[in-house]
Amino acid sequence: MWQLNEITKQSLQQQAQQRPADIYKSIAGKVLLLTGSFEYPGAALLSLAAARKSGVGYACLDVARDLIPAFAARYPGALYQPRVSADSAEFSGTLSSLLSNYDAVLIGCGRGINSTTGQELKFLLMHANNLIIDADALRLLAELQAQGELAPLLATRQRLNLATPVILPHYGELKSLYQVLASAGCSLTAADYALLSQIEDEAARRRLTAALLVQKAYQVNIVVKGVPTYCLVDNQCWYNTDACNALAKAGSGDVLAGLLAGLLAQGFSAASAMSIAVYVHCRAAIVLSERSSSTRTVMPEDLPAAFAAVFASIDLAC
Repeated sequence: MWQLNEITKQSLQQQAQQRPADIYKSIAGKVLLLTGSFEYPGAALLSLAAARKSGVGYACLDVARDLIPAFAARYPGALYQPRVSADSAEFSGTLSSLLSNYDAVLIGCGRGINSTTGQELKFLLMHANNLIIDADALRLLAELQAQGELAPLLATRQRLNLATPVILPHYGELKSLYQVLASAGCSLTAADYALLSQIEDEAARRRLTAALLVQKAYQVNIVVKGVPTYCLVDNQCWYNTDACNALAKAGSGDVLAGLLAGLLAQGFSAASAMSIAVYVHCRAAIVLSERSSSTRTVMPEDLPAAFAAVFASIDLAC
């Protein structure tokens, strides 16, 4: 049976993990970000900023070599890895080496829908333990499902006992993932219907219905972005009723993805990382909106600076 739980300050305080005073960077979490491209360089910067503000010891951005000097000038404390084309003989070896050094991996934000991103996604599905899939990579994930290529990748993943991937679709991405499921053979269970019966809003119920079917077919945990935001993980449905229209701007999702990746890299369970990320992301927007008396002027790049205040409110500042 599904458990329906609201994400609140009190529920997150119960999950608080204090950082030891003598912690050092090598054990504070290492996150790898396969984000950004020449077309969408900002997505890389936003996800990187959020991951670093989550508290990780190391954040490494895999991005086009020509972008690295400008990015390093902006964030000198981050690590950088030149992106390797899928056509290169070094492709698999480079990714394997990277994965051996990092605790969580994010792919998709501004990465581009191209053959190299597709090959990166396939490789990560078979080899990356704590994997977060977002944005462009979600489109490619739907293509793998439509072409019948996803099932064997997931079988390999299960055989290696890798953690369940996390996806973060907005409603349009969720529909794309759902619309290719005609041949997947998934259907709702009695437990699913029992969960849906507790959702009064019809639009929210439609989103959650699609998410339940996507979760089964793609074998993922899901952050279903929207109002409310739902987190489907470990037979639990966590929901956040906070809302702030300051987040209705391109780039907000990149910040959420980077924050979630950073939390997973630090050893939080999937349920805790997803719930904390959703809450901190939205509350940061609310904090900034209250400070400026405007939601219109709050930009996605402003959000990481407000994480500290929200972390403190849920006893995660230290």
